[in-house]
Amino acid sequence: MDRRRLPGPSAVLRWAKQSVVRRLRRFIPLISAVPFLALIVFMLARSDYDPGTASLPEICQTPPKMQRLQQSFPYAVPPELEKFLLPDHNTSVPVFNSSNSTVPFRQWSVSEVSDLVRLSNAAQVIHNEDAFGPVDNATLVIVVQVHSRVEYLRHLVVSLAQAQGIEDALVIFSHDLFDAEINELVGRIDFCRFAQIFFPFSIQLHPDEFPGQDPRDCPPLLKRSEAEKLGCRNAQWPDKYGHYRQADLSQIKHHWWWKAWYLFEGGFKALEGDLIFLEEDHWVVKDLLHTYRLLKQESKMHCPECAIISLGNQVEITQWISSKHNIGMAFGRKTWNSVKGCAKQFCLFDDYNWDWSLMYIGMTCTRPNLLTLNLKSSRVFHVGECVTAVCLALTTIFEILAIGIHHKKASCDVGPVLKLVNEQVRQYANLFPESLKFRRATYKVKAPKGNGGWGDYRDRALCLNLTAGMWT
Repeated sequence: MDRRRLPGPSAVLRWAKQSVVRRLRRFIPLISAVPFLALIVFMLARSDYDPGTASLPEICQTPPKMQRLQQSFPYAVPPELEKFLLPDHNTSVPVFNSSNSTVPFRQWSVSEVSDLVRLSNAAQVIHNEDAFGPVDNATLVIVVQVHSRVEYLRHLVVSLAQAQGIEDALVIFSHDLFDAEINELVGRIDFCRFAQIFFPFSIQLHPDEFPGQDPRDCPPLLKRSEAEKLGCRNAQWPDKYGHYRQADLSQIKHHWWWKAWYLFEGGFKALEGDLIFLEEDHWVVKDLLHTYRLLKQESKMHCPECAIISLGNQVEITQWISSKHNIGMAFGRKTWNSVKGCAKQFCLFDDYNWDWSLMYIGMTCTRPNLLTLNLKSSRVFHVGECVTAVCLALTTIFEILAIGIHHKKASCDVGPVLKLVNEQVRQYANLFPESLKFRRATYKVKAPKGNGGWGDYRDRALCLNLTAGMWT
């Protein structure tokens, strides 16, 4: 006889309620899409709407580069700095065996670019020392990681030129692309000392082989079982999510790691001062250096254990978190020694992002953990990711409507973004502060699990080889 107890009425009602909730949850994505679907139907129903000619709002458009540069500047630019915003198309670009050397502009072969990169990194020429004096251990160094977006770099250079005290700093541009227009822009700098270094393991110098994208490598989204049947070169090395490497993503982490090792351990007589890390699509406020020095001085009293100063976001003392503190970060040799002691963990962590990898070792390896000081009022803005949620939604809708007609993905123009940034900075009431207030903040953040993209044995091996002095 079955003696199992039958459920009572309350249990039956509870089960029925849970069943209905589970069923309703299935429709939530469809319900959320209704407003967007309604907008699409409305636009298609308009008699004057043609998806082949429809255009995005101004902020979501990207004008051609020359048209953008010839437009009026989105913020007040001193006349003497306008030269940095307009390309000269000079027939020669700087090279590196002396301050005045040039080489005629033309299309270089890979071997010729490789030779120029090697000569540049070996020469370690610092330009404009005749005007601003030699670099010493007290010199503040700004390092800019540069890829290919010259239109953003132009605005960064203009903002650096207006930073008070820039004449006392050294700006080092670290490139993973040898480009005539970028070199010509950097070669015009006359407001401070500057130097250029070039990542020697770039895709440009290895277009058909690792560290570039070897044609024998597996397609990034190919399943491992299919990759093994295909016999592609890295079939045994997918990342934790089953994806294969993409050279353009891996290069970013390799480049950041290489430049840190090169500058702290080998190049320019192993610089002893602090380094402020920027990227080509950043824009800085004019009191950047003043505020950095003030933070550095006051940190000795309020947070001597803080390893990193972040000039990008809020004012607080907290654990260094990549998504909050990777803009305009700065640290010196003491912090670098702590980081390089965790080189193995950095290089083996399955994430193609250098900042997530740094966050990982800062929570699991460095002792003490990496703490940071950061500012409430940003001194560094990231203007390269200007696609807002609204812009992204509109972009997606327009791409759907124009499917089969337009295949180029829309993105945002830097002009309106820079205008907004300048308007925000004009509202600052604390430029060139005389003192700062500190508070400690705690975020419940676990060590990251990694975003993948770094499962390939060759990426890990190259990263580790850099720690052994393989910089050229």
